[in-house]
Amino acid sequence: MKNLLTTFTNLIKLTKGRLSRSKNLYKRYVESPDVILNKNKEMKLVSVKYKHLGVDWTNPDTLIARGLVITKRGKIVARPYDKFFNYHQFGQSNLLPAEVQYLTEWHSDLDYIMDKADGSLVIAYTYKGKQFMSSSGSVHSEHSDLFLKLLSTYPKATQKKIFELGKTHTLLFEYVGPNNQIVINYSSEEFILHGVRNTTTGECFSLQELQALSKELGIKLIDIYGGISSLDDVLNNLKTLIEKEGFVAVFKDGYRLKFKTDEYLELHVLSTGVRTRKNARQLTKYFIDDVLDDVMAKVLEDKTSSMYEQQSEIFALLVNQIKEYQVLIDSIQNEVDKMLTEIKDRKEIALLINADETKDKTIYFFFLAYLTKTRDRLSLAETLTKSNKVRDIFETELLAKLKEN
Repeated sequence: MKNLLTTFTNLIKLTKGRLSRSKNLYKRYVESPDVILNKNKEMKLVSVKYKHLGVDWTNPDTLIARGLVITKRGKIVARPYDKFFNYHQFGQSNLLPAEVQYLTEWHSDLDYIMDKADGSLVIAYTYKGKQFMSSSGSVHSEHSDLFLKLLSTYPKATQKKIFELGKTHTLLFEYVGPNNQIVINYSSEEFILHGVRNTTTGECFSLQELQALSKELGIKLIDIYGGISSLDDVLNNLKTLIEKEGFVAVFKDGYRLKFKTDEYLELHVLSTGVRTRKNARQLTKYFIDDVLDDVMAKVLEDKTSSMYEQQSEIFALLVNQIKEYQVLIDSIQNEVDKMLTEIKDRKEIALLINADETKDKTIYFFFLAYLTKTRDRLSLAETLTKSNKVRDIFETELLAKLKEN
């Protein structure tokens, strides 16, 4: 354990060291195969988000790319949480390099346990006198407009405090509501405060500071579970937790760890032997909704399970399908980005897409909207469910392979 903590401490130091040289950060991301860049040309800002598969988690640049907002000179404008994993993510499968396996382990210096809200991350910050509320995949989008519209319903004093604090800190909220249901149903639309980070240093507000800020803002603070103080407490409570996504363990050194409830993950899809289109579609949805890693953490958790071998086979098939998906999506996004650079006129590009019968117009037009800042990747799930190409890759082909095994 001492070696693990030493490794973690060294990684944190390395991360901070790289960030202090942030004038080169943008260039490093441009050259990285592990991240997606979303450029906002109006404000000359770039949102950086890591990809799902084949990612080098030993690279500190990748670990901090969870909606990080930077300038092209590498200055960090907004700093959300670093990537944090599920407890024992991927089990004993060695899908994470040995030097970062500790990122899935329980640490001894627990600070507190908080609820894992089931909504959309809101990254609030102030840049050049303007209030931003970004998603984890885009600087500005229709979701940003939705967040700002909701913010306008809060008292002026609340709006001013968020604006002023956002000049030096990144405020992190969860947007929940009946129109933003992922799995858990929330009856009303609201922001839930769950974190604040110093944009320069990365230091997080303490629980006491968050409680004071929540009271000052008049914005609900994420639920804190004071009666849970150990790993056993967390695991035992997960078995009975109803209508909750799970827990996040926050440790005193800033390290975080996720725990998802079995109810949330609906693991029967992977633990049964039924080979149906519904199963293939559910696996697809897990990936698109960005909860696949949560599912895999449970699937591969118990190597002694009678279903382990079968689950591992399904997981391997799913990984191959996702690789095909990632190649498809990346190639289309790059192609549309090139069109915008060379042609620039959106209407002319739309005509070219319509004229080519070989193109999957659903995905092409999504990325045309995405790259011109009228949509963001939070809309991707809805778009992809309408794409024949994606259905072929995920549902038809995956179903056929499931039946073969």
